[in-house]
Amino acid sequence: MEKFKRFWLDLDQKVLFETGLCQSLRQLSQEWSSLIGGSVSLRTINERINAVEGLIEAQRKLPINEVPSGLQLDGIWLSLQTQSDNAETIKVDKRGRKRHRRTGKRMVVLVALGLWSDASGRRQILDWELAESESQAAWEKLLQRLYDRGVQAESGLKVVVRDGGGGLGEALS
Repeated sequence: MEKFKRFWLDLDQKVLFETGLCQSLRQLSQEWSSLIGGSVSLRTINERINAVEGLIEAQRKLPINEVPSGLQLDGIWLSLQTQSDNAETIKVDKRGRKRHRRTGKRMVVLVALGLWSDASGRRQILDWELAESESQAAWEKLLQRLYDRGVQAESGLKVVVRDGGGGLGEALS
């Protein structure tokens, strides 16, 4: 462990995996506290998650050298929770704590899943785009980024699979 560092690399990787499994910060705090034998605050875990965000964005800009033979495109709808920073939206919860009001907004994550036809059976999310709808413009943004990163027929892409929803058909034309 480096001097003045509290966490090992495996804990940083673990936080990514576990937040992907939708574990809450409280669940992560309890698990981490038992692993290291001391208390780990929610703020500390949240800072670790936020620090990784920049690395993920940088990774999404790198060229894709191993182009899959297939590409599956689909949109996954979810409710994105946001909170207002406005002082008028403060409410008191059941425990008497002051909290910002949260609102949910329907969003879609446009996902590009790479499928390799070799014996490995490998599948990997190549890229994604958070959008307000499955519009042609939103799909074009994702598809252009994939093309710029090297996902092209000339590089080995043979088939694109889609469900036909939204503006994806027009974006592929």
